[in-house]
Amino acid sequence: MTASPFFEFALIAILAVVAGAVVSALLQVRRTARAVEELVRGVAPGAGGAATHLDSVLGRMDRALEGVETSTRSVAGAFSDVSSFVRNLRQPTGGSAPSWFAALSNIAAGAAQAWSAVSSKRSGDSGAASSTKEGGQKDV
Repeated sequence: MTASPFFEFALIAILAVVAGAVVSALLQVRRTARAVEELVRGVAPGAGGAATHLDSVLGRMDRALEGVETSTRSVAGAFSDVSSFVRNLRQPTGGSAPSWFAALSNIAAGAAQAWSAVSSKRSGDSGAASSTKEGGQKDV
């Protein structure tokens, strides 16, 4: 009978230690849950703003990439046009010089028209800059 009170005391001590460990773990879980809840409350307003900002950035990136795509297509089209222009300038294998000469004369005529447009614009600007208040020409 002496073993029975010792066994009961050991069992009560073990149960007390287990109960203390369980209660301590539950208290720590409760503190952790409160800390997580506070963290989520603190982060939630910033997360909404960050999501809005991210949407704005993604919209800008989409517009920028569309611009790059459009520019790339324009450049590719320009290279294609230049390529076909150069192909048209080459002398045909039949040796017909008049078509080649006509292409060169068209280029020269276009360059002359462009030059006259640029030079007439410059002379119009320089005339306005060299006139006096009375409307006469300034002596040079």
